[in-house]
Amino acid sequence: MEELERRDSFRRGLGATLALLKAPFGSRWLPTLDFESEDRLERGLVIVLPGIEGISPLNHSIVLGLTDACIPYAIRLYSWIASGLKPGLTNLWMKGRARMIAAHLADMVVDYQQQFPGRPIHLVGHSGGAALITHILEELPPGRTLQSCVMIAPALGPRFDLAPALRRIEGKLYNVRSYWDWYFLGVGTTLVGTLDRHHGISAGNIGFRYPKESETERHQLYHERFEQLHYQFRMLADWHWGGHMSSTNRVFVQRRIAPLLRQKTSTPGDSPTVSNSKEETQSTSGSGETQEAKVASSALDRARFDGMPSIS
Repeated sequence: MEELERRDSFRRGLGATLALLKAPFGSRWLPTLDFESEDRLERGLVIVLPGIEGISPLNHSIVLGLTDACIPYAIRLYSWIASGLKPGLTNLWMKGRARMIAAHLADMVVDYQQQFPGRPIHLVGHSGGAALITHILEELPPGRTLQSCVMIAPALGPRFDLAPALRRIEGKLYNVRSYWDWYFLGVGTTLVGTLDRHHGISAGNIGFRYPKESETERHQLYHERFEQLHYQFRMLADWHWGGHMSSTNRVFVQRRIAPLLRQKTSTPGDSPTVSNSKEETQSTSGSGETQEAKVASSALDRARFDGMPSIS
């Protein structure tokens, strides 16, 4: 059984990697994904936001990775880019339109909460779509919150103030970052800028900077509701090579991203707890790490970023 699972993981990881060759063609030749059945909607909602390329094999891989992990919620892939606008990087330059789209998505969240009260809602975004998550959270009306959000390689400046977004989070906002993502989030964002119009290395590469300890409320928000997940070479086994595109590989998403969406609270009629596949359980629990080691690693990560220059 374990051998079959390893083979299946290899097949899915390799398939997602080869599918990157079709990324320049966008949604052409891609099947329609439909994971919004009434049963799934009754359990919760995950909105997946693509990068500036729009619907492509990259975000299809994110959706498939979430389903591989047996996420029980509805999964909605939403393209926020301007239709027909080329090149795609121009979507990073229209701050006003980004805010308008964020307000629309915030309304979508409120509509779902009114129709399915008490159900969890999560946002998962990649690159430009990850940057848009912060704007969506800021546009939520008072009293409205989301369970958790995952930013994969966000195209935002490292000094971007996350505090307004963090106030709209019940669980955590995660930043999945990699120093090896130097071409898109280093050279690329230096030349063309990020969604918040920062020109330089992006937070998806070097991480976000924490506020000063003297800024008590903001500093506490960051430590309670924000976490940065740094690339490690052992993630090669998850088909993530450290670059911008491999962070969307369905095996990496299944093993590293989907567990972040777990909910311990029950929803009406059923429990929304993610039921892990055996492969994921082995990856997350059987990797040889003790719980104490994971806690120590998390503390080290926070200490490392506390030592970075503070937000001025």
